[in-house]
Amino acid sequence: MTGAGEKCNTTKTASVEILQEHVVDLFARSGEKARLVLKYRHCDSKLSLRVTDDRKTAKYKTRRQAELNKIKRLVGLIITGKAGEQGLDGSGAGESPTRSRKGKGKHKAKKG
Repeated sequence: MTGAGEKCNTTKTASVEILQEHVVDLFARSGEKARLVLKYRHCDSKLSLRVTDDRKTAKYKTRRQAELNKIKRLVGLIITGKAGEQGLDGSGAGESPTRSRKGKGKHKAKKG
């Protein structure tokens, strides 16, 4: 947490793309301390997102469905980045490892 003498730098972002840049910066500087807060207010249909590391904070609010989908992808990047699978800069974003599937449905037991 910030001490009495420290001041938190808050940025209200205008778009999800700018928010993503701030998120990448926050997690690159202090990935262990950075955290994400999502709030949904049903009566207003508002989603607010805040990412902070106690020194720098990025905030974003929206009501638009298209932006909700972008935020969903951003949160997915944050989760996988925290897990250490890929970077938050989007490298490998949307790419899932493909596995070959042979056959359809359940395996049939062999009689013999």
